[in-house]
Amino acid sequence: MNESDSIMMRSLMASLKRLEWRGTVVIDVSQTHLMRMQLILLKGLLEERGMRGLFLSVDRPHQYLEHLARMQNINIGGMAFADIICRYSADTKQGSKVELLAGPFNINNTSSAFHAWAHSVGDALLDPNKGGFALVDNPAALLPYNSPARVEFFLGSIHEAFEKDMIVLVPLLIDKERNHALYESIRQYCIGEISKMEYEVAPDSSSNLPERANVNHDEPGVNHGV
Repeated sequence: MNESDSIMMRSLMASLKRLEWRGTVVIDVSQTHLMRMQLILLKGLLEERGMRGLFLSVDRPHQYLEHLARMQNINIGGMAFADIICRYSADTKQGSKVELLAGPFNINNTSSAFHAWAHSVGDALLDPNKGGFALVDNPAALLPYNSPARVEFFLGSIHEAFEKDMIVLVPLLIDKERNHALYESIRQYCIGEISKMEYEVAPDSSSNLPERANVNHDEPGVNHGV
């Protein structure tokens, strides 16, 4: 993580601090920078803030994020994972900190993901100083497989699940320009939004964090496994 990545992380943490580290927050992120932003968020929330979290993987198997996080020396020991894409990525491995859902066409069934949170990192919710977070890797990746209304319902169900316990932070990373309808539809229940202007710094080609891979989400048959 270079200096520009660190500056971006500090800016994001300052914005989330103003929102008191709790509730659902929508963050405008360019589609090509999603992976970089996820790693920056994880670095800030897990290491700088000391939170624990649940990672809901809807775009790639969770092992991909684990691999990148370890390459960047990000400690993900406080993370639990729920793979929603397991059925079509052929990823059926079960682990002590991993729950598997039925695939991208069954996103209404979130009980396994919430069970993973309660089972693996629920104790973090009892800490009023640190709390926890739930991060969906790429909500817009579900649009080719579901109607916009179903995706909105899915994201809303995550919000509702953690709304009662206001310690939980739910950052939703969405490209406002590319997925404007989805972005606007979830703003109704977000406690705030973070624009690109709040955290972006001048482009730095020396960044060692990966950009979002060029994946075609227009064809439902594309296999996103790695």
